[in-house]
Amino acid sequence: YQRRVRGTTIQSKMGATASLQGDQSALRTHIQNEFERLRDPEGSHLALSQLIQIHAPNDVKLDLTHLGTLFVLDSDHSGVVTLPELYEFAQFYQQQSQALKPHECCSQMQAYCTLAMRREAVEQGTSVIKNWIMRLVSHNQLPVTFEDMPETEFVSRDSCQILHQILRVQPLYGMDFQSFFDLLQRTGEEMNLMALEDEKLDDVVPTVVLSILISKFVQGSMDLMGQFGL
Repeated sequence: YQRRVRGTTIQSKMGATASLQGDQSALRTHIQNEFERLRDPEGSHLALSQLIQIHAPNDVKLDLTHLGTLFVLDSDHSGVVTLPELYEFAQFYQQQSQALKPHECCSQMQAYCTLAMRREAVEQGTSVIKNWIMRLVSHNQLPVTFEDMPETEFVSRDSCQILHQILRVQPLYGMDFQSFFDLLQRTGEEMNLMALEDEKLDDVVPTVVLSILISKFVQGSMDLMGQFGL
């Protein structure tokens, strides 16, 4: 079995056969129930804040806040995930897990997915990853503008908090969310994009500030993997 991620192929170690067969499988039913529970009534996909609320079955060891996992799950890199993409990823997960010990499954899946993301960056450029993360953020909650600042788009505090989580800012850099958010806002002020004394801007950050942060984060991460020969 092979899963294609825009030019990247991830193949099961043992060529395990698919175990998701038909609409009645327990896992497929579970996925559909979770999708229906979380999606907007008129929606046909899940955005980032909905995705990370998915309750996996007890025997599925998976972290949906892991960036590489989200990258592979969102196979067309649209910034949202559809039900067919969830089905496809579940099949991929089951086939990979058959070749792994249970206690290794989560970490090995993260390794596979991180390498898939790394390959994409090498083949297509790091802008592919950066633009995809920006789509995750913008589809999670639409950017907002203000009448007196019509040319500047802002991202909500809630979306910034999810970004702080999926970029692993606390474990990697020792920065809690409030410190992270304060840094983003100060950067916005230094770029003359916002005034911190303006109360209506208390819970937003300029989109361009996030774009710069994400670009630097992705480039730094890819450079580090390159130094390790990955």
